[in-house]
Amino acid sequence: MPLLECSDCHGKVSDKAKACPHCGNPDLAQVRAPVEPPRPPPLDVSFTAPKPPSKVGRVVALWVVALLVVGAGYALLTSGAPEGTLVAARVGLLIAGSLAVYFIPTMVALSRGHHQSTAIVMLNILLGWTLLGWVIAIVWAVSATQPKQAAQGDED
Repeated sequence: MPLLECSDCHGKVSDKAKACPHCGNPDLAQVRAPVEPPRPPPLDVSFTAPKPPSKVGRVVALWVVALLVVGAGYALLTSGAPEGTLVAARVGLLIAGSLAVYFIPTMVALSRGHHQSTAIVMLNILLGWTLLGWVIAIVWAVSATQPKQAAQGDED
């Protein structure tokens, strides 16, 4: 039983009523279109695929996996006796952790898209073992960056 709207009082009237019960308007021929309850908006069921990881994310993930493999490999190779397994595992984790800290400037430069990331990586690899070289590499990696196009245009 749809409800209609009275043209005089705008009250809701049954389509079977002979007159408006609110104002008594007998002329229901002038009644407006049926009043329908508001419909909820349609649900958005479209699926958006997640973005693939960026190149930097893949590089960092590769470093993490490589460090874990190095640590686990060292632990397996040096664990000749069952009592030495725990010591070997600790040394393997120490090596993996040290390598992770050693390459922090490289990961920072690559993740920020630094315009001189190649030079920072080389400095980190060659002189990162010295405390001064590592500090210079990390400071350089977190310094202001320029877009790569602008940096290449300045070389001309």
